[in-house]
Amino acid sequence: MRIAEDLRGLFREPLGRLIPDGDITREVVAGELEGGMLVTVGDATTQRVLEYGILPHIQIVDGLERRAKRSPPGGGGVRTIRCANPPGGITRDSVSAVDSALASPDPLRILVDGEEDLLVLPVCAGAPGGAVVMYGQPGRGLVVVRVDQRIRDKANSLIGMMDGT
Repeated sequence: MRIAEDLRGLFREPLGRLIPDGDITREVVAGELEGGMLVTVGDATTQRVLEYGILPHIQIVDGLERRAKRSPPGGGGVRTIRCANPPGGITRDSVSAVDSALASPDPLRILVDGEEDLLVLPVCAGAPGGAVVMYGQPGRGLVVVRVDQRIRDKANSLIGMMDGT
């Protein structure tokens, strides 16, 4: 599935609450967690959360930051699974990896060959109620999404707008 060019703007809007870069602290991030599953999407977001001493249930990284190569953050000793996912798209392989991670009782990392950005959508569509998804909004801050039926519906709607669905 790929984003149609004329719809790219819709996919740039944060799915949840945006915490500005200057306001992000360990206390703020920890305050967003209420015992539910935590999923981080993106290398910088995952690294920040791990540096705060918080281990996400699922870490989704691609070894890139703003499309520049970087070393993936330390994984916190969790098992890693791999998938392929192109920029601007979502593959069946990546959805399968997300589904496996969501079903896993143990924390794990998904290492994406390609780009992980849009995997926020299948995560939000499939995560249990109360799960927290965190991802970066470059140059703006950290987006915090608490999964509920409204978020699932929005994620599924955006996925449904993609070419190839």
